[in-house]
Amino acid sequence: MASCMSKRNLLLIVVLFWSMISALGVPEAKVKTWVIGGGIPWAQYSSLMISMDDTTNPGALQPREFDPNVNIIQTLGKKHYFRVPRNDPLFIKGEGMRCWLGTNGADGESKWLIDADPTTKHGTLTGGSPARYWVTLDTGFPVYADRFVFYPPQEGVDPFGRPFKEDYMRGYELSASVAEPDFIPMEGTGAADPYHLLPNLLKRVFSNFDSIVEVDFPLQKLRFLRLRSTANIGFLIAEMELYGKGFAPKALFRSKVIDLGRPVNFGKVKWWATKLRQERIWQPIDGRWNLVGGDPQPVPVSDAPVSITVKTMSGSDETPFIYHKINDMLEEVEVTESEYKRLYAPPSHPDRPVLPGQRGSVTRDIENWSLWSEPMNGKITSPGPRRFFRFEIILESDSPWTFVRIDSLSFEYSSVLAKEVIGEVAVLDDPVPSEGIAVVVAGEPVTFTYDIRTEFDAAHQGGYDAIRIVVPRHTVFEELKMGTPLGSVSPKNVSLSAGNLDIYLPHKITQAKNEPIRLIFTTQVTNYITRFIGEVFDTQSGDLPQSITPGNATDNVSTNKLTVLASEASLQGILSTLDISPRCITPNNDSHSETVEISYTILQAETAHVDITIYDISGMQVRKLVSEEEPAGQHNKQWDGKDDVGALVPPGIYICNLLVETNKGVTRKTKTLTVVY
Repeated sequence: MASCMSKRNLLLIVVLFWSMISALGVPEAKVKTWVIGGGIPWAQYSSLMISMDDTTNPGALQPREFDPNVNIIQTLGKKHYFRVPRNDPLFIKGEGMRCWLGTNGADGESKWLIDADPTTKHGTLTGGSPARYWVTLDTGFPVYADRFVFYPPQEGVDPFGRPFKEDYMRGYELSASVAEPDFIPMEGTGAADPYHLLPNLLKRVFSNFDSIVEVDFPLQKLRFLRLRSTANIGFLIAEMELYGKGFAPKALFRSKVIDLGRPVNFGKVKWWATKLRQERIWQPIDGRWNLVGGDPQPVPVSDAPVSITVKTMSGSDETPFIYHKINDMLEEVEVTESEYKRLYAPPSHPDRPVLPGQRGSVTRDIENWSLWSEPMNGKITSPGPRRFFRFEIILESDSPWTFVRIDSLSFEYSSVLAKEVIGEVAVLDDPVPSEGIAVVVAGEPVTFTYDIRTEFDAAHQGGYDAIRIVVPRHTVFEELKMGTPLGSVSPKNVSLSAGNLDIYLPHKITQAKNEPIRLIFTTQVTNYITRFIGEVFDTQSGDLPQSITPGNATDNVSTNKLTVLASEASLQGILSTLDISPRCITPNNDSHSETVEISYTILQAETAHVDITIYDISGMQVRKLVSEEEPAGQHNKQWDGKDDVGALVPPGIYICNLLVETNKGVTRKTKTLTVVY
C-alpha cells in the first residue's frame, strides 16, 4: 500500500510542478495530461456513481463495501417504481434500481415499500388469488446479499382498531436471479398467468407466523428478487430491506462532460491501481452485526479475480444528448438542457396522457458525439479532434472479498495537426457504387482506394507527414498518389506490421502545401463490416496522431465512408477457401516441391479454433499440423511430409482435413495430396 500512496503523491507533485511552470510562462509541452485522483477528488467530475466508494480512501476509487447493518436498497441511488420507467427518459436498464408491483408497477405504489419509512405501507387486505400480488426488485448492478427482510407497520391501528403489525403476509415465496430472465420483459403482454418464479428459489413458506420476516440464505451474487404471497389472506408491507457483506461485484463511475477548451487529439489512457483482498468476520450480537477478530486491513493480492474497464466518448458540443419538450400540438420540439430541466416530468403510468409543456424524449446526439468506445487498453479510441469528452470506469470482482482500488487515472491530449482530415474508401474499379458503399466478395483479394483531403484553419496546425491505416492480414500496398491532378509518387517508406499499414509521405502536408492524397492497396475482407480506421501523424513533432474522419474526400468517389461491406451471398460459411499447392510433393532434399502450402480464409469471426490434420488413405492420423486459436483472415501453413514423430511418411495419397469452429458453428473441408519420392 505504501507504494500506491507514493505513486499518488508523486503524481500530485508532477501536476503541481507543471502548473507552476505554466504560471512562469514556460512554453507548454506538446502532449498534455488530464488527471483525476491522486489528490484530485473523483466526486468533482462525477455525473453518476453506482456501488462506488470515493471516501474510504480519499483520492482513490473502489467498490462499495456492504455493511450487514445497512440496508443495501437505500445505498443504490435513484429509484424507479415501474418495470419500464416512462417518466425518466435517461433511464438505462441495469444502471438504476427498479421496484414494481405485478407486471409493470400498477400505479407506482411500490415506492412505499422501499422509502425507508416504516409507517408508509402498501398491500392488499381483500385476499383473493396469490397471483394477484407480487413485487419485483431489481438492484440494477448485482450485489452480494444474504438476508431479506419485510414487514407491515409495527405501530398504529386501522379504523377498526386492529394493529397494523398483525396484517403480515401469512405465506410467501422469495426467488432471485443474477441475470434478467427472458420472461420479465414479456410479462403483462397477454399471458394467462403472468407471474413467473425467478430461477433461484430462496425460500417458500405456506404458514408464516412472524410479523417481521427475515429470510436468511447463503451469501450470493444477485440482482433480481421477487416476493409473492402464497396465502389467500390480505396483508400489508411497510418496508422491504436487503442486507449483505463483502464488496460490490460491479461498480460504475461515469464522468461529467469535460471541456478541454478547444478541439484536441487524444493519446494514451493510463491508470494506477492495486488488487486487494479484505475479509471481515461479522457476528450478530444483541440484534446487531459486529466485527469479531479485529478490523483487518486490505492486503495486496496480485492474482485477485478483478477487472478494470475504461471507456470514453468524445463530442463537439457541451452535451451528448438532445432534449425535447411537448408543445401545444402534442409534438416534440428540441430545447436546451437547462430548459428541459425546468419542465414537468411526464406521467409515470402508461395509461395517462402526455400534456403540453411536459418533458419529451431525450435522445443521443450521434451527429456531434461518438458512442461509448470499446474497452480500452492503452490508447483512446474515441474520435478526435474533439473539444469535449467523458469517461467511465467499471470495476468488477468474482469474489465478495476482493476488489481493485484505482488511485489515479490520466488521459493524454495535444493540439490538432489540422482542422480536419477526411477519408473515403472505395473499390478501385467501382468508385461510385450503386449502394452508396463499397460491397465486395468476402475472402477474395480486392484493390481499394483510400482518398484523403485535409482542411486547415489556423497557423498553429502543423500538419503531418505520415499515414496509418488499420488493415486486415496479408494486405499489399500498391501505390501512393498525390497532387492535383493525382500523380504517382514514391513514399519515403512503407511498413506493414500488427495490422497497421504505415505510409511515410515524400513531403509534409501543411496549410502552405496542402495536396489531396490517394492510397491504393489490395486486401481481403473477411467480416460483414470492415472499417478502415486511419490516422495521420507528424514524425518530426511530439504531437499526437489525428483520426481520419469519414466524409467526402474527393468528388471522384461517392461512398463518403471508411466502411466496406461483404456481400451476404459470400458470407454463407465460415471458410471461403482451402487451397493446397503443390498437390504433389517430393520431400527428398532436392530443393524442389519439398513442402505443401495449405491456404485458407476464415470469415465472420474475430477468432476461431482451427485444427489441421493429415491422414493417410486408410484414415489413420499421420500428423496433427495445427490446433490453435486464429483470427479471421487468410492463413498459410506448411507440411513437410513428416509424421508426428518427425519421420518422412511413405509415398502415397494423403488427406488434409481442415476443421474451423466458431460461435457460428463448425465447418470442415478436405483435400487430397500426393507424396512421391
